[in-house]
Amino acid sequence: MQTADSGTSSNLEVVTSDYFKMEQVSLKLTTIWFDFRQAVDKARVEMDRLEHVHSTIKKLNTELDAYDGSIVIFTKKDHIAAMVGQQPKGEVNILPPNVCKNKENYFKRLMSDREKKINKSKKRSRKCALYRATTHDARKCIKRKKANVD
Repeated sequence: MQTADSGTSSNLEVVTSDYFKMEQVSLKLTTIWFDFRQAVDKARVEMDRLEHVHSTIKKLNTELDAYDGSIVIFTKKDHIAAMVGQQPKGEVNILPPNVCKNKENYFKRLMSDREKKINKSKKRSRKCALYRATTHDARKCIKRKKANVD
């Protein structure tokens, strides 16, 4: 309930619209940067071409300084807030980890899927005692069963 109360309520539409605006801005910035890199790559190492690119950028910079349009600044904090919600203010309560009730240990910590896979990868895999294959062990060996049947 605490997680549900913390931010996924009626302001969801505002967050998604802000998120999409920031994604569009991010995509546009990536496109502009790509176009700029292409222009510099086309200029290569020729000094007159590089000077032309540099003068064009200076000219564009002065035009942007004179621009009177509204400026919207998206910071990284705003971007993250639109994706996951605002950072909580005041005291943050950290809850204890989930525990399960097992036979042998009452307070054993629950393991995530990632932890389970890491522990499983550390274990030695079983091999067939007869054929040394790691796909099966001696109890499930198909060739041994066929040999016993014949």
